[in-house]
Formats: sequence, C-alpha cells, structure tokens
Amino acid sequence: MFTIAGKQLASKAARKSAPSNTSIPLRAPTEDGSEYETEGYSSKPKNFMDLKQSLLHLISTDIIFNTQLQSEITILHSEFKSWNQSLPHSTISQILSYFGVSPQWVSFFHRFLEASLRFSDQPSSSSRTRQRGVPEDHVLSNVFSELVLFCLDYSINQSTNGQQLFRFQGDLWFWSPSQEACVNAWKSTSEFSAVMGINLDEVKSGSAQFHNQEMMSVEISPELPNGPIRWGFLVLKQDESGKGRFIIDQSIVSTQISSLKEHLFPTTGKRQSIFTWIKAWNTYASKFFSTNFGIPANCYGREHVDDILYTLQRMQSEIFVDHGGSVTSYLKAELQERFGITDIPDGFLYFATYLGGLELHSPFIPFLSIRDGLPTDPYTVIQDFHEKERENYEEAKDDFDHDRVDREGLIPEPHWIPENFKERDEFFSFEEYKDWREEFSWDLDGDLARKFEYLLERATERPLSDEMNIANDLDKSSVGTVTPYEKWVAQLYGPEMVKRFGRFNIADKSWLPVGMVSLFKDGRLKV
Repeated sequence: MFTIAGKQLASKAARKSAPSNTSIPLRAPTEDGSEYETEGYSSKPKNFMDLKQSLLHLISTDIIFNTQLQSEITILHSEFKSWNQSLPHSTISQILSYFGVSPQWVSFFHRFLEASLRFSDQPSSSSRTRQRGVPEDHVLSNVFSELVLFCLDYSINQSTNGQQLFRFQGDLWFWSPSQEACVNAWKSTSEFSAVMGINLDEVKSGSAQFHNQEMMSVEISPELPNGPIRWGFLVLKQDESGKGRFIIDQSIVSTQISSLKEHLFPTTGKRQSIFTWIKAWNTYASKFFSTNFGIPANCYGREHVDDILYTLQRMQSEIFVDHGGSVTSYLKAELQERFGITDIPDGFLYFATYLGGLELHSPFIPFLSIRDGLPTDPYTVIQDFHEKERENYEEAKDDFDHDRVDREGLIPEPHWIPENFKERDEFFSFEEYKDWREEFSWDLDGDLARKFEYLLERATERPLSDEMNIANDLDKSSVGTVTPYEKWVAQLYGPEMVKRFGRFNIADKSWLPVGMVSLFKDGRLKV
C-alpha cells in the first residue's frame, strides 16, 4: 500500500522523476540569519530551534498528504521528565558493557559520572556522590544520552516494521498512517522507560488522529496518551473546517500577556528608561511571541498568519488599554510626559538607531510582509494531483480498450498475458491504480514530490509595493545591507520623515552617541 512517512515519498518520487544521471538531494529548510526571512531548502537547519520548526512543518505537511491521499494519520508526542538529571548511571554502564566497551573504560566513565558535588545553596555541607544524572552541556553527556536513546530508536524501528522515530534527545515524535504502528511505538516507549529507570512526562505526552473528511471517523486508540500535542503557543487539533493543523492556544497567550504586562509595568513603581523599556518590548513582544507562534510556511497556510496578526493585535489591545491599544501612542505619551516633546513622528520610534531613531520593533511587519505569498488553503495543493491522476488513468484505460498499448520497450515482459481471461479484456479499477502510485506513476510522483517540498517551504518576505524608491533611498543613505524589515519601515514611515527632516538620517551620524545607546540597550546601565 502507498504510505507517506516523513520525507520518504518526496525522496523516492524525486529520484523516479529525475534522469538516471541526476542527483536530487532532499532539501531541509534553513534561515538566512534574519528573524523571519528564509532561504530555500538548500542546506540543513542551523540550530536546534530551526530544526524543531522544520519538524513541525514536516508533521503539518504529512497531515495534509495522508488525509488527502490516504485515509488517516496518527501523531504521537512525548518527552522524558528531566532527562539529563534522572538518567541512571547503572543504565549507562550496562549499555556500555553490552556494546563491547572495555571494563577499563566503563570504570573510567563511571568515576566521571559519580563526581562529588556540593550544592551552591549549602556551602557548609559536605560533598555528595552523584547517583544518577549527567552534567549539563558536556560532550560525554551527549554521548551517554545518544547511546541510551539509540536503544529506543532501535526498539521502535523493530516494533513498527522499520518506521522512524523523530526525536530531539528526550523529546519524542512519531506519526504514521497506521494507528497500530503508533500504538506499538508507544508500547515500546513505555517499556523502554520502565527498563531504563526513567519517567515519561505525562503532561507533555499526547496523541492526535486525523482522517479524510470523506471517510468515516476512526476513534483514537485508548492505549495512546490522551493529552494534546503542544509546542510553544501552538496546539495540534482540528480547525472549524475539520482539517488538522497547528492552532494558536489563546489560553496560553493570555497567561503570557499578563506576564509581559507585569514586566513592562512593574508593580514596584520604578520607572524604566525609554531604551530599557523598548528593549523589553522588542525581546518579548516581537522575538519571544513571534518565535512561539511558529515560523509560517506553506503547509500552515495564510490562516496561520491571520491568527498571528489577530493575536498580536489582541496583545496590544490588552496591554495598552489606556492608550487606544497602541504601543506607539503609549511611547509618545511617555516622551511627552518625561521630556515635554509633542508631535513626534512614528518614524522616530521605528527607525533604526543609526538613522537617529529609537528602533522600536513592530511585530506586525514581518507577518504582513509574508502573508500574501502563502496559499489560502494548503489542502487544495493536492487537488491538482487528484485531477491529473484521474486524467492519466482515463487515458491509460482508453489506450487499453482500443488496443493502443505499446508493449515493446515499456513492459519488462512484453509477451506476458494474465491467466485470468477477465483481466485480459477489462482494465483494472481506479482504486487499484491508486494503490500503485509509489511504484509506477513516475510523472505523477515527481509532481507529488514537488508539491511535498512546496508545502515545506517557509514564507519569504515581500516588499510593501512595487514602488521601491523610498527603500532605494534608504540603501543609499545607510551603511551595510538593509534588511527587508527596514525597507518596510522605510516605506511606511519614510515619506513623513523625509517631509519633516528632508532626509532619512534625522541626525548627523558623527553626533549620534551610538556606543552610549548600545550600553542602554544592553542593560549595562540602570537609570
């Protein structure tokens, strides 16, 4: 049967659709260093967070493929509780010995693990011998962790007939078109946990099941963990249209909004400097919130970005309720109260420091710049394949019915004849034709592989309009490369700034205390 697990379909189909002397490598998403703009899938993810975002994109894409081309998909997620702190030393030693490590090295590693410790909050107490756990951020700790977790990888591989476990150390992800495979994977994980002497985090363990809307719903197995699947502010569930996707959990956002409000307006009554306040806003409202919303990709669709924009608007409305729900209005009021300055242009707040601005970051711009480039509904990407597949079937059936099949050169055994007389005269059904997609539909599989990679692609920022004169002026007036975000800021607020000051640089660079501003922004000085 045709199955899709991870990138196996894309890899296999791409190889089929390519000439024999052509190598088409699988492409993994990566960022170009900016916060939101991303490159194509030409290199590996550069860091842990980037890799985790790629996994979420892969899950979302597989949900679309399996529910549209198969009947269902089941996803399983779990995590070991305090993995580094709870890993038993006896488990590590036993596995090292089992894999043939000499007794001398096992003894050395055991002494390393049982290093004497003294807690920092108990300086007068005597040192204690560590009985379990490995040191954080140590090369040997990574070796021991991977050694133990390899046993889990192998166990799940065997119990699920060769399917793959995706994991980030103790963070486990498994999904399959077969719910039985997920049940077997969970059983193997539970057994591994019991044998190795470590515990699974029940709060972070969950499962989800999605099916083709034209098929009957299948109840998820009670043997799987019944919690939700979460990452950051996202939860995996069915939306209002019944499609499986990652949705922003507004209850979690509410908690984070309260925390951000307390940080921006501390109850101690101590007022922060404008630079310190802007740094806090940029860090939490832009970077922290935006990262936990998930990096937009084609598999999420435009609706995901709309949800983000709505949540950001809600965040501002609740935090700046006394200033019309606008961070801009709040800062202008603060500047007027502290320094008696009125009629402040928006560009002064949002322009970069090297242009003489305060460099307030707008969390909306990065998402507005990518919204129109995303598909309205990623599920419709597969509809074209269905139409083409049906068209190819009808053409093949018509050729068979009218004896136009070229057997020479195309069929491995051109003189072979089916033993069943009915099969000699009747073309096989469309359902059977679909069952052999993976093996024989070269052209269609190649198209399907491209659709798979298209859904994995991350959104790229686009200019505000085709008229880039304002941004070009910014390029000429600044030093170094101007980011897409800065071009958006220039186009939104540049005309007003040029009208007020005659240019982008509202202050002479030689008179700008850039070093002093950096100290304020880095929090090295407390005002």
